[in-house]
Amino acid sequence: MISAYYEGFIDRFIMRFNDILMALPSILLAIVVIAILGPGLMNAIWAVSIISLPAMIRISRSAVLNEKSKDYIQVAKALGASDARIINKKVILIPKIAFLCRNSFCVFVITSSLLVLG
Repeated sequence: MISAYYEGFIDRFIMRFNDILMALPSILLAIVVIAILGPGLMNAIWAVSIISLPAMIRISRSAVLNEKSKDYIQVAKALGASDARIINKKVILIPKIAFLCRNSFCVFVITSSLLVLG
């Protein structure tokens, strides 16, 4: 989220790496992770966490870029708020809410299908 706020070389590098991860089939990647880690509920949770990471990165970045352009962020900067305060108090909450609303159902479905397979 910090790289999205500053929009530099690191942000572009993270997003290109994220594009590579999103090009891979997620259920196949989860099966490979479970094959490496072994069967079990905890390993299935780790696999689902790893495959949902690219979506979380993309949603977080878009939410941060959207919030960064809002007027109240510009007002906070004009009033002298530091970037760290703006990120912690204003920007960081929105991506978490967006990701939880979008991805909670998908996580349950993928975890249950991996437990049936393993």
